[in-house]
Amino acid sequence: MCHFSTRREVRQLLDQALTVGELIDRLKQYETGAKAVFGSDYGDIGHTLQALPIRVIEHLNDDLGSSLVASAYSNSGVAIETFDDSDDQIEFDVIVLS
Repeated sequence: MCHFSTRREVRQLLDQALTVGELIDRLKQYETGAKAVFGSDYGDIGHTLQALPIRVIEHLNDDLGSSLVASAYSNSGVAIETFDDSDDQIEFDVIVLS
């Protein structure tokens, strides 16, 4: 895997993401009892927006033992991949809602 390409593609994706602070600020306008879901394009011809309940908030590297990598199998071009101690992972400060 070309780590330069992975780093560039991941950085481009992360540049479009909200920071935790921005997310908190935007959520303040909603009722605290409202349920939170994540919308994701199902990938069908009609681009059905599926609703996935947010159940867990974890840190990508510390909690999940994962990293972001370029992936042709992901609609975003980036996937979350679990690594082991022998992998040369690229760490990004990312919170994952799942």
